[in-house]
Amino acid sequence: MPRITAIQYVDYGAQDEYGPFGKVVVTSILDGTETAAERAYEIEKVLGFFGAHLVPVEIEEVPAV
Repeated sequence: MPRITAIQYVDYGAQDEYGPFGKVVVTSILDGTETAAERAYEIEKVLGFFGAHLVPVEIEEVPAV
């Protein structure tokens, strides 16, 4: 099962001015052992500080095959 190792917060800008991929404004580094509730709290904290217009994207570490 993949571990979530980071949460990146993406800004797409007004009318998609940053293109289809947006730009990463801030990244929260995780150790992969957080529960869903802990990740939700981290997202809530960051969006409260930087603004709700950012889109959180969870980054997964996929184990090698």
